Amino acid sequence: MYKDILNIPNKNIIHAEKYASKYFKDLQKHLNLTDAQMIRVLKNCMSNLKKRNFEKKWWKIF
Repeated sequence: MYKDILNIPNKNIIHAEKYASKYFKDLQKHLNLTDAQMIRVLKNCMSNLKKRNFEKKWWKIF
């Protein structure tokens, strides 16, 4: 019974990936960004998210 629950993919993640992909394509098109520039933008966003998550969690250690 519980094995079936674990095998169900998370629908929210699938929808989020779909909408993010569309958004990034539109952003690249409207701002005339090259693929390299778009990759740099995404890397910067990822690093900001990682920093934000770390900053929230560091105090929980104490």
